[in-house]
Amino acid sequence: MSVLRWMLSLLLVFAALVIASLTAGPDSWHRAVEWARQWRTDSPTAKPTCPVLVGAPLPGDARSRYARAAELARAIDIDDRQALRAVLDKPAPSAAEAMAIVARLPAKALAEQSRAARTSGNLQFARRLGGREQLPLIDFMALCDALLVTARYAETAELRVDAWLDALACGWDFAGMEVAVGELYGLMIVERSLAIADDAWLRSLSPECLAQLATALAKVDAAAPLVSDLQTQVASMVLLVEEADDLQPHDIGLRSIYETWENLFSVKDAAIERVALLDEQVKAFCSATPPNEIWPAREARLKDLVLADEQANPDLAFNYLHSVLRSEQERRRNVTRMRLLRMAVAHLRGDELALMDPFDEVPLSVAQGDGFVQFCSVETGLTFRLENVSEPASRGR
Repeated sequence: MSVLRWMLSLLLVFAALVIASLTAGPDSWHRAVEWARQWRTDSPTAKPTCPVLVGAPLPGDARSRYARAAELARAIDIDDRQALRAVLDKPAPSAAEAMAIVARLPAKALAEQSRAARTSGNLQFARRLGGREQLPLIDFMALCDALLVTARYAETAELRVDAWLDALACGWDFAGMEVAVGELYGLMIVERSLAIADDAWLRSLSPECLAQLATALAKVDAAAPLVSDLQTQVASMVLLVEEADDLQPHDIGLRSIYETWENLFSVKDAAIERVALLDEQVKAFCSATPPNEIWPAREARLKDLVLADEQANPDLAFNYLHSVLRSEQERRRNVTRMRLLRMAVAHLRGDELALMDPFDEVPLSVAQGDGFVQFCSVETGLTFRLENVSEPASRGR
């Protein structure tokens, strides 16, 4: 045997030994797959999601309706997409011009989007993750922009509130997706929706609309989780690896197949090794979570979890948990914004509402001055200010 052939054989034996030592055993991976499949079955009824905020819940599957709406929205041209964003970024020349943009959009897409937001309040786990079943989020965003333009510029207060609540429901629905990018899109839509509901917008509403808003916001606040659904995100990755017809390096964060050399250039074996470890890390994290964990303690543990993921996968283009800390911070910031809005709505209706700050579990503060009242989170600096207000009559009784 030549020296070259001897060295090649030795290299292959060494690689096989490395694989045997690093790759998750078949029993542990089998258990992870079985758990993930059971989680996929149970999660539609187990995980909290946004309730329906307008009208009676419609029967059917919200996810398929969102997918249908996004498919119909592909017909929206780039100019109209940019026009929607422009009138949300700065005031439109007139309400009529803003609503004319919405009128040019596919009516069926807009109707299906609203029906999705009003369907059962539950965005179910994808049935076919292995086929990379994902909603086209760019098209979905265009429809949410259309809802927000309607919320700001529609002719009647009733139309404005219904559109706003549909947009808020869409955002929280997507914030409950099992795919991290969907979660971040959803949280961004929630933030954009809450930005619409300012002092001037609230004052444009009738007492009946304010009552509708107060009821809906209380429902959302009661249902919106403050923490990311980490186990559902891991279950989706396990099933992607197990069920994908043609797993590619980029599906698991690798830049090229050459980064799978330790697994004899098998993308699936490399994925099993990495995702099995992630599964163990996340399950241990969730098992160690005490009831009603306060944010500073959870934040510290999340930082440790993200660091462990980074250290286990230093060669990835993106670490699997790279967005977890940001998404949980954004969740709490959006819930804080919602609670400040709830307090402002209550004040306009002549009531007082004391709510807790999600970041430090102390009451959100209220400051009243000459002609204004301001609701504030001391921890984050987020505020909601009502101008030109006096003491509600009910408080002076």
